[in-house]
Amino acid sequence: MARRWYIARPAGEKTRCGGRWTEARWKSFVKNQLRGATRKWAPIQDCLRNARVKRGLYLCAGCGEHVASTIKQGAKRVKNVIIDHIEPIVPVTGWVSWDSCIERMFCEEDQLQLLCKECHDSKSKEEAAERAAYRRKAKENK
Repeated sequence: MARRWYIARPAGEKTRCGGRWTEARWKSFVKNQLRGATRKWAPIQDCLRNARVKRGLYLCAGCGEHVASTIKQGAKRVKNVIIDHIEPIVPVTGWVSWDSCIERMFCEEDQLQLLCKECHDSKSKEEAAERAAYRRKAKENK
C-alpha cells in the first residue's frame, strides 16, 4: 500500500478534502467551478452577441478596434476575445465573501464588456498591480 505524505500545517489551520487542501486551495477550486458555470450565463452570451460586427469579428470595448475572434499563434489558433467584468470579481481590498464573489461573477450585461486579448491582459495586469500595492500598503501600516 502506498503511503500518503501530507504537508505539516500549523495547529488550528482549517483543512479541506480530507486534510489534503488548504483553505486557499479549496476557495480556488470552488471559484474555478463557478467560472465554468458562468459560460452558461445568458448575459455573457448577450454581451458576446452584441459586440459582434460580423462572423468572426468583434468590437473591442478597450481599444475600439474590430478584432478577430481567434488568431493564429504558431500552428495553433487561440481565442482573441474575452468577456470581461467591468468591475473586477476580486476587489482591490481582496476577498470579501462568497455572496459578493457570486454576485460579481453572475452580473448583468451592463457590467460586462468584450475585450481583445491584448486589452484584457493589460487591464488584468493593472488590477493585479493595484491589489499588490494595496497589500503592500496594508502590510506597512501593521
